[in-house]
Amino acid sequence: MAVPILWQDPFSSVRSPLFISKYFSSLGKDEKFILKECLEELGINEEFSNTLFDYARFLKVLDLWKLESKVIKWITFKLIDSELFYDTEMYHIINLLFKLFIESGAALHKLGLGFSKSLELKPEIFYILGENKQFFSRIQHLSLDEISDNNIESSVALLRALAKSTKKISAIELNYFDLDYEPQIFQALIYVIKSQEQLRLFSLVGGYHTEFYGVISALESQKNLLQVILDNCDFSAEFEVFNNCKNLETLRIRHCATEPLKLLDYKVSTLEVIESQIDTQSMALIFEKSETNHIINLLIKLFIESGGTLHKLDLRFPISLELKPVIFYLLGENKQFFSRIQHLFLGKILDNIIERATTLLEALAKSTTKISTIKLQWFESIYEPQIFYALINIIKSQEQLRLFFLAGVYPTEFHGIISALESQKNSLQEVILDNCDFSAEFEVLNKCKNLKTLRIGHCTTKLLKLLDYKVSTLEVVDFHNDDMPLIFEKSGKLLQRLRLVKLEEEFQDKPLLLEALKSFCPNITYLSIQGIGFSTQLVVLIGNLQKLQFLSLRCDDVDDIPEEVLKIRVIQFSETLPLTLKYFNLGDTWLEPYTDILFNYCNAPLKKMLIYRLNKERISKALVEFCMRNKTLNYVGVYKYFDLDNDIRKEVEIYVELVPCEYIVVDL
Repeated sequence: MAVPILWQDPFSSVRSPLFISKYFSSLGKDEKFILKECLEELGINEEFSNTLFDYARFLKVLDLWKLESKVIKWITFKLIDSELFYDTEMYHIINLLFKLFIESGAALHKLGLGFSKSLELKPEIFYILGENKQFFSRIQHLSLDEISDNNIESSVALLRALAKSTKKISAIELNYFDLDYEPQIFQALIYVIKSQEQLRLFSLVGGYHTEFYGVISALESQKNLLQVILDNCDFSAEFEVFNNCKNLETLRIRHCATEPLKLLDYKVSTLEVIESQIDTQSMALIFEKSETNHIINLLIKLFIESGGTLHKLDLRFPISLELKPVIFYLLGENKQFFSRIQHLFLGKILDNIIERATTLLEALAKSTTKISTIKLQWFESIYEPQIFYALINIIKSQEQLRLFFLAGVYPTEFHGIISALESQKNSLQEVILDNCDFSAEFEVLNKCKNLKTLRIGHCTTKLLKLLDYKVSTLEVVDFHNDDMPLIFEKSGKLLQRLRLVKLEEEFQDKPLLLEALKSFCPNITYLSIQGIGFSTQLVVLIGNLQKLQFLSLRCDDVDDIPEEVLKIRVIQFSETLPLTLKYFNLGDTWLEPYTDILFNYCNAPLKKMLIYRLNKERISKALVEFCMRNKTLNYVGVYKYFDLDNDIRKEVEIYVELVPCEYIVVDL
């Protein structure tokens, strides 16, 4: 086993060049004859003895500069008179060796391309490369050094052969980037870069160039780059491509101008800056850019490795957040981290994080079956298909999904995500839809046997009409009045908790809606209506809800009602409040001038009441009298609690506790 290892990279070693003679033993008969004649002309008598191995086939590393250097040393060592040394013989030997390596069946792992002015590869070399693609097929490391003008064609041919023969290059080092190269050199380099599957390292040494002819831009095809090294570079907009490299971990910047330094994002864990033209302000900017991402990755790594188990996961990706590959590796090793998640929240997924988001969602689907709540806060139909597949897998892999929330931008296509809820038809209890257009997929909700709560906001009429509404809790925000009577009829006696929020002024002009609610839904215990007109129909409706316990009301048209008519209507409203009512939220200022009348005529056994403010003596006096008469009121929530007059507070709190409204507010 030692022999193949010793002969993998012989030209980089410091050993004597005499090992080259062993290669000659593997040459063909005619090649040996021609070489022997050539050497004898120089006074070199070389015998080609048989060897135990075909050493050429063991070659893994080939650098043309080092090959040339070793051949020169071998000839010099063999020559009796060094003045007889000719370039012709040297390059004949180099071509023979290159041909031998290719035909031996060797497969390089590392290739260094550098051409001296007098080196010329024969056409035969390129023909043999075409026949023996295995020679370049496993190259992982490519370095390109100076290319002399007379070797442009040879360099281009080798680079094109590389692009066609290998996709495994993980490191490319351009050690001498010259703006004076012919365009075909740049085109060939771009071809090599774009044809690789997983380029990990890219290094470029320039001469403070500002033009890179698309070579840097070609790295857009290699967004999984892990390490970038820039040396002696000036500003070019092409460098912005590095900000798209999602997995970039290491950035080394040497002897560069200030402008490219300011351009980069520095979302890396390793940063090296050497002798670059940079002031303290620019350096501070670099630290600001790089520090946050590094710390976030360190913390996530710590959480995973600590043995922690999440119960709630919020996936909202800042545009600059770059999770490193090690995070995903650790998630694969530590499945307990996701195994107990019960609540999943997914925000907007930007184009530059599609792969990471997909991987996280796929890891979730494999690691947990305990999610009870899924909230998709920003759903877009234009996501990549893998996002939809991952979400579908998560939904289907859960044992008992209880709540599903989806907020879109009026999408009409849901790519099977809503249909996937059929797998949860026995467990799903609450569905929230916001800004959704019609899709036949929503019919699946009518199959959910245990669905109890449905919240619909800013959705189209066609979608509203599709659903069955066999639920006990219903919330509808921003609707067309004509849609609601059918919804109430479908809900019927099952409906117990209702919240309506109308964003248009026409709400008060549709008595059919209130009549339908009164006729079909007599079992309502919680009613919240926002944006309705304070009409006699509303007063009659509330009076007829004999099971009502919670009432939240905001009316919009009181300024249009004559004062005397309004006073009479407030009295009627107060007298007809159901005797089952325990909680009343007046909310806004709409009834504030008549709050004393409400207290004076109300007989409902309220325990909690919310008002906007308490700053008038007649209202505070009416409240005290109500407490003395009613004897059930425990709390009054005041929206302007911190504006309360101390004297009024002391007077009222003898009978009831005053608190900020948020302390006692009851939401649906």
